[in-house]
Amino acid sequence: MVPRYKSKDDDDDGDDDDGAAAAAVAAAELAPPSICMVFKLPDEDECIDEEYMTLKKEQRERIIGKLRNLNLNVEQVINRTRDKLFISISAHPEILMSHAEARGIRLALLEEKHGGGLCMFSRKLHEEHQVFPDAVDGAGELPFTSLLQLEITDTIVRSKPYDNGGGDAEAINPEELLQQPEDEELEPEIMGYFPLHFTRARVKLLVDWAGAWMKPQPLEQVRVYFGEKVALFFTFYGYYTTMLWLPALWGVWLFITQCASRPDTQSWENPYVLVYAIAMSVWAMLVPQLWKRLEATRRYEWDTLDFEDQETELLDFRNHPETIKKKHTNEITGELEAYYFYEGTMLPPSGRKSRVLVSMLIILGLCFFSGCSSVWIYRMCQPLMKQGDTTFGASIIGFLYTVQGELLSFAFRYLLKWRLYVENWRTETEREDAMILRSAVFKLFNAYFGVFFIAFAANRIPPAPWLRCPGWQCMPVLQGTYTSMMLFNLVYRLLKDKGIPGLRGMHNERTHSIREHIL
Repeated sequence: MVPRYKSKDDDDDGDDDDGAAAAAVAAAELAPPSICMVFKLPDEDECIDEEYMTLKKEQRERIIGKLRNLNLNVEQVINRTRDKLFISISAHPEILMSHAEARGIRLALLEEKHGGGLCMFSRKLHEEHQVFPDAVDGAGELPFTSLLQLEITDTIVRSKPYDNGGGDAEAINPEELLQQPEDEELEPEIMGYFPLHFTRARVKLLVDWAGAWMKPQPLEQVRVYFGEKVALFFTFYGYYTTMLWLPALWGVWLFITQCASRPDTQSWENPYVLVYAIAMSVWAMLVPQLWKRLEATRRYEWDTLDFEDQETELLDFRNHPETIKKKHTNEITGELEAYYFYEGTMLPPSGRKSRVLVSMLIILGLCFFSGCSSVWIYRMCQPLMKQGDTTFGASIIGFLYTVQGELLSFAFRYLLKWRLYVENWRTETEREDAMILRSAVFKLFNAYFGVFFIAFAANRIPPAPWLRCPGWQCMPVLQGTYTSMMLFNLVYRLLKDKGIPGLRGMHNERTHSIREHIL
């Protein structure tokens, strides 16, 4: 932060000694979690419109005044080019405790004394009895994690400030401040609004997580830094990886028994294959059931049982042109709803469900196109295969299936983004559920229809004898196609994730070095 930014009281002589820089870095690392709000500063030398400069100054002072009326700590920092003003917003520990107590925020109790159960925060319990453990990320003397402190601070920012008689006591809505005003000549009031990373927590994650691949995942630290959603993903990732050890060990054991029995039976089949199949069937039933149990435990420990009921509307939902604003009356409570969109029905099509129906029909049409294209690719490559020699033709089929799958997936991403906007989902969870369902339907069909057609349909369509595998033997074709698909997919992922970014970085470094040499 030191090389790029300075406080309003700093001068521009650039004479900053190492001691001051080190002290500033240490202060930044020890600073409490805060939220950053960014303003654009007009260039006083180039901007000749004094009214515009006065307007922008009044906007900044009005917002900063509201934040201070909310008893928040506000620190101002200007970058070196003097075109941006950064506002660091944090809350005093007393205010954090008052809001946590008023909102009934629940924290885990000390494990050794109280069993780790959840309890509503109380200042008396914290100060006199000390029943709450320290925060996992060490975000201060309070038992609040940096994520919780940022969440409370954001709630305070959005609350209504005290009216001091000036008539400007409206609550701050950062999303509205980021929007383009109706007058296109004006700029948004702020350029950015985001939480600042807690430096100590990030360094701790680098040491305990990224740099310690042999240790268990520090899920509590991940939850504190990234939130419950990311932590739940890595919980499932670790659980699934652990559960895969069972079929891996069983598979090794089965392979050893097959190698031992093959000299006598001249076959890879033996009675233990049936045992392995039964064990895998039991494993497949146990994995989702045990995961449900683990997920329920995490939901209780992380206090996310009522997460979906507490979700707020998406900004896209609020700004959607077809969202009804403050005109619809709730049929149950009788209150006027701030934002509303009619759910509708599938038959007859109306509301959101009619748009969902259209989306599913479009996706089914795309799946049909993918299936027809897979059959056409197989038919086109059939002359390249002969009985006993299908390697070349099957490899070409696998390559074309890979290209087709990536192109259709690319088109599907844009289609899905458009349809999710049209469907106008209210919360993040609803939109993600819709995205997962549509993606699963299309990607499963797009990725595997071709190999399923070769395995189960090519020899079983009497009206189309020209689709049969050479000599009615589809297994060699299937093996070659699937193997080449896996290899081409692997090469494509490596080029996409490693090769192309690496070449682009080398090109940028070379260009930068040439420019420096010329200058």
